[in-house]
Amino acid sequence: MSNSKHHQYRKLICGCQVFRVTIGPVPYIKSTALDTKEFRPLADTHLVGSRESEESGMRMKTILFICIALVAFAPAKARAAVITGTVTVAQRQATPPQRYVTRSGDQQGHATQATPPTLVAIVVEPVDAGTLPSSDVAADAQQVMAQEGTAFVPNLLIVPQGGVVSFPNHDPIFHNVFSYSSIKSFDLGRYPRGESRTVTFNTPGVARIFCEIHASMYASIVVTASPWHSLVPSGSKFTFTDLPAGDYHVLAVDAAGRLSTTDVTLAADASRSLTVVLGN
Repeated sequence: MSNSKHHQYRKLICGCQVFRVTIGPVPYIKSTALDTKEFRPLADTHLVGSRESEESGMRMKTILFICIALVAFAPAKARAAVITGTVTVAQRQATPPQRYVTRSGDQQGHATQATPPTLVAIVVEPVDAGTLPSSDVAADAQQVMAQEGTAFVPNLLIVPQGGVVSFPNHDPIFHNVFSYSSIKSFDLGRYPRGESRTVTFNTPGVARIFCEIHASMYASIVVTASPWHSLVPSGSKFTFTDLPAGDYHVLAVDAAGRLSTTDVTLAADASRSLTVVLGN
């Protein structure tokens, strides 16, 4: 049964022992446990390997086809637009509300400021509030506007709709916090150092903040449901990306409560550049 032209191995099974021999091109099993000289062919391992490789290739082709189909038929993501711009604050005296009267009835003088506010709140709000994306900013996350050095620190905040602001007094004198603003009218009364009061802002808009005792103190709080907002220094640039196509109001507000509104219509993949000047 041997053939010198072929060097394939055969398994010769004798009882419980297995021997490997070189006997020819086709594998056979010879069993000596039986009184017979019959041989039966084994499965050709080369053919088995070939079939497994072919099946593996077919599986890979199927997976690739499914991936291509998922990408081809997936809903297209809306293309995002961009708003960029610069903002500048012109120097101007800040003024308290028209009726700025102390509890004693004395009329207070106008507040003055030697330099313009250095920060500006920029807010991009869609005209259709129903298109606002969900925000991960917790409305109940408390922000702080302290009374320190006879000033509000910071003097400009952006607060999510429903947000809470605390007003601690860090000065060794009494202070008061009040606002006549339409979105939130309140008067926290006078309180000494170490005490604090809180206010919840549920309505979008701008609240101008003052101290009844010190006419030179003022601040602004911008309340918004929009996730697109930023505090930027006067004279600097701002950028908002990934905006869906649509109509927007771009608001700019400084600590003195001066407001600029620009209406913008954005197409998909559009880019708009704005120049904002406050205090003209």
